[in-house]
Amino acid sequence: MVVTHGFSLGRLKPITLPHLGTFHEGACTSLLNPSLFSGGFFYGWAGYNAAMSRFVYTLLLVLLTPVILAYFAWRSRREPAYRDAWGERLGLGHPQAFKQKPIWLHCASVGEVNAAQALIAHVVTQQQPLFVTCFTPSGKTRAQALLAEAIAQGRAQVQFLPLDLPWLMSRRLKQVQPSKVVVMETELWPNFCHAVRAQHLPLILASA
Repeated sequence: MVVTHGFSLGRLKPITLPHLGTFHEGACTSLLNPSLFSGGFFYGWAGYNAAMSRFVYTLLLVLLTPVILAYFAWRSRREPAYRDAWGERLGLGHPQAFKQKPIWLHCASVGEVNAAQALIAHVVTQQQPLFVTCFTPSGKTRAQALLAEAIAQGRAQVQFLPLDLPWLMSRRLKQVQPSKVVVMETELWPNFCHAVRAQHLPLILASA
């Protein structure tokens, strides 16, 4: 059984999503959400801190990007899958076009993909398109195996999640145009969450 609930550092409200039951929807902006505060000085200060936290995080990530890519290259010596699809890691290329807006499901690794297996099966049964992102090659391989038939029919696609840089996340979201974003467990990337909110999309945190 999959227990799915919305994530918000502020207030939650129950919603019903087509074919997926009842959830709680929230807005995840960054590591610090101004909705925790109630206007005036505190709201402005919280918003400033949130923006600054994300700015510092993004700056550090930009500086560390060469190190991250070097790590992937080092891992690829034993696991060639880390060498594949670097374009996806850097947000290059264009995902396939679906006939209707897909559900974007993010699973960090094989454990999260296995946890989402019932949810994936339900979405596929409902004939809804599904766009799945993973961070590790093992997760991507497992997701492709679960969605082999749907991928062959053009109703699903599995890619690596781009690095959590704001321009990469925003571009990928605009390309995919999902109806909603579901994140397994606590795989919450600040710039990804911010881009989701900026495009006024429901963000759902799911656990099994």
